[in-house]
Amino acid sequence: MISRPFALVGLSFTLALAALNLTDGASFVLVLFALCSLVVCIFCKGFERRGVYSVVCLSILLACSVFGLYESYIYSPALELVGREKEVLAQIVSLPVKGTSSWSYILKVEQIDGAACSGKLLLSVENPLDASAYDRISFVGRINSIENYSEDLIAYYKAKGVYWQCSDCTEYKISPCTKKPFGYWLLEAKEYIRDRFAGLMQGDSAGLAIGMLTGDTDLLSDSAYSDFRRSGLSHVLAVSGMHMSIIVLSLYKLLCGASRRYVRLWAAICMSVAVFYAGISGFSQSVVRSCIMVCILFAGKLISKRADTLNSLGLAAFVIAFLGPYAVVDWSFMLSFSATLGIVLTSKYINRFSSSLYGIIRPLWLAAFIRKALNAMGIAVAATVFCLPVTVFFIGRISLVFLPANLLTMYAVSAVLILSLICVVPTGFVSDITAFVCSELCDYLLNVTDWLSGFRYASVSVDNGFSKLTLAAALIAVAAAIALIKNRALAKRICIAALSGAVVLTAVYGCVMETDRVDISYTASCVVVSKSQDAVVIGCDGSALKSAESILYNKGCENVILLLPQTVGGEKINKAQRFFSKYDVENVILSKYNDVLAFTKQYEITDRASFDFYNTKITFASNYCTVEAKSGKTEIILTDNGVQNTDADFIIRPTKKDKSDELNFSYNKFGVIKGGEEVGGFD
Repeated sequence: MISRPFALVGLSFTLALAALNLTDGASFVLVLFALCSLVVCIFCKGFERRGVYSVVCLSILLACSVFGLYESYIYSPALELVGREKEVLAQIVSLPVKGTSSWSYILKVEQIDGAACSGKLLLSVENPLDASAYDRISFVGRINSIENYSEDLIAYYKAKGVYWQCSDCTEYKISPCTKKPFGYWLLEAKEYIRDRFAGLMQGDSAGLAIGMLTGDTDLLSDSAYSDFRRSGLSHVLAVSGMHMSIIVLSLYKLLCGASRRYVRLWAAICMSVAVFYAGISGFSQSVVRSCIMVCILFAGKLISKRADTLNSLGLAAFVIAFLGPYAVVDWSFMLSFSATLGIVLTSKYINRFSSSLYGIIRPLWLAAFIRKALNAMGIAVAATVFCLPVTVFFIGRISLVFLPANLLTMYAVSAVLILSLICVVPTGFVSDITAFVCSELCDYLLNVTDWLSGFRYASVSVDNGFSKLTLAAALIAVAAAIALIKNRALAKRICIAALSGAVVLTAVYGCVMETDRVDISYTASCVVVSKSQDAVVIGCDGSALKSAESILYNKGCENVILLLPQTVGGEKINKAQRFFSKYDVENVILSKYNDVLAFTKQYEITDRASFDFYNTKITFASNYCTVEAKSGKTEIILTDNGVQNTDADFIIRPTKKDKSDELNFSYNKFGVIKGGEEVGGFD
């Protein structure tokens, strides 16, 4: 008999769907493997664990069937509507999100050209719509595919059921919604929370409190968000099991403290609160996973049964993946599922080790403090180790300061969540006092992440072949341990040791590579050549400043040289100085092509407008720039009239790319490290 059937089915089903989403042609291989394995299980009566393998094979076949149905009857028909102007009737199902130059809405499509249609559309407009949530909108516009976005955005939108995008809608008609659905009140509650914090707190403190409570990071500055990513605390801004546990379990303990006679009633109330909180958080994959697990936990209390955590996790993964096969490649789902799996599998060993300190350390209060610190570090390590596959293949960077970051913020994060809930309730001066304390704690979190992310190797790149080979070897070891070793305790130790070793080797190799690594990132209006915390920004026009902002802070750059090869006026230079000064970026050097000789003393720029940047020779003129390193030469052409005949290994024409694109690649003494969507030879 299978001890944890839901865990086995959920894991097998989810991994099969991940393979189907990420690999073309995986369906045929998986079906063939599952059918052959199933035949072996049926006819080989003495085959050990035949029941387990049969369930795995059936789960894989179910995953292939569900994925095939979605591709054939939902996604493929949606792509057939792309590329033509259509009349769209839809319902607004999101709050407006402000971008750099437009406002975005998610629409639930009802009809396209009068025919019933299923799916969602991302609408971008210059000015906010004069409409409320769940109002109907009709317009004529060109329907585009989301396939033009980066891979992470494609996965994010497909997980939400968004298959189309439209940005050229000029005329539209709004029809107010008379009967407000439940989703309308969820969005109203979210907007109330946003307005409430905007009135009580200011700046990034308000943005952080809103982000931690609802997962909405729109009001958090790019620099603050980048600091959380570099310090390994981005999970704080994605509502998941930690948030759900702190809020819902704290409520349950409070209710039980008032009276233990109504435990079942308190459990039912907490289940309702969990669903409502998931709705306010936008029903992201991570919060839905935690909501399902919490509801299973409290459902067990209703029927006086204890829920098994691994079974609950497997059931949650199966439900989410079955209802949306594209959700399994969304980062929020993969990171949340991987981290939770790691914590569940290792928590017993972490608690056993930390509890043993009570017999060694005196006084007891010191032992209790060290125990909590070790638990926090152990959980952080377990989550990071099990998230390594996602980190390597999809994000490409890992944080090396995640341990001190989690240790320094574990109490502050819990306190901010509890205080944020109190702030939501209008209680006069009590809200003002609570908001003041909450604001101070948010400032503390911002300062800690800013300090830790400032270290040169706070995070390192892992997007290279060595890391993937190391991870592949670790996964093979894990699979072999699970399949061949009968001693479960020994198998678990081997799995943890293999994944931990992969993390250590990846981090060490990343540090080695980082010391000799030069990155090139570019958008439609700028190119950024960066090394460690230094960077050179080569701009086409004034919009280069805004385009360079996110690139600089994502890479943790501080010392920036800004080169504007085209002729610009003095006001443009002053604007650039003011732009960078608010972010505490030092050593900003501005130049016009005609003034380039002014920098010859400090940067040894020759009369060919050339200088060295970490053994990388940068030469620029009014319409092009050449970046020459040991592993090749790159022509960065800033206008359409750039150099046509060149022997460069890579040619970049930013003005030919869409303004939303941001591509990049790197090189070091080992050669070129490819990244982004396209590298080399494109014009």
